[in-house]
Amino acid sequence: KEQVKGESARLCQLVSCTIKELEKDTPWSNRAELHIGLAKAGMLRVMKKSNCPMRLWCYLCEWFVKVNNSIARDTYQLQSQTPSFKATGTVTDISNICEFEWYQWVYFRDHASSFPHAKERLGRYLGPSTHSGTMMSMYIMNDNGTVLPFQTIRSLTNSEINSPMEIDKRKAFDKAIHKRYGDSMKEPDAKPDD
Repeated sequence: KEQVKGESARLCQLVSCTIKELEKDTPWSNRAELHIGLAKAGMLRVMKKSNCPMRLWCYLCEWFVKVNNSIARDTYQLQSQTPSFKATGTVTDISNICEFEWYQWVYFRDHASSFPHAKERLGRYLGPSTHSGTMMSMYIMNDNGTVLPFQTIRSLTNSEINSPMEIDKRKAFDKAIHKRYGDSMKEPDAKPDD
């Protein structure tokens, strides 16, 4: 009612805009709601595939929308352009989203570490950090579940991926994160200390 009556109706009359009322419980008839639903379905697929904790949905949403808006589509409205280009008129820069996959294993340089601790630490990639650091800053989750922006990041090498010692490190990392935050199917049993 608030969208078709009262102040909204007066505003629409003031600017000579007609109101198109949708049938109740039919969000798919609204194009914006349709695309929100498609984005949610896509994010659920990515979350299930990566088995990332549900509590990371906000980072996943930012990453997913950035990737989705950087893909050109051959539709009449987009005319083989990206949604980002059509909205802003500037060429879409994909340099901060093309190097890593969602929740990918990475090593990042932890400047806070000092000897004898290694400067390079294992982490999970959570997408570009839009509001902190440079354009190439990425959100990385470390082994204690803290998410911070870092710029010095690299993928694991093939030897690191296959190394039994590195496999054990990744299992321990996942076990700690799942204990603290749960996984893609369920929340943790106890609330983490935030």
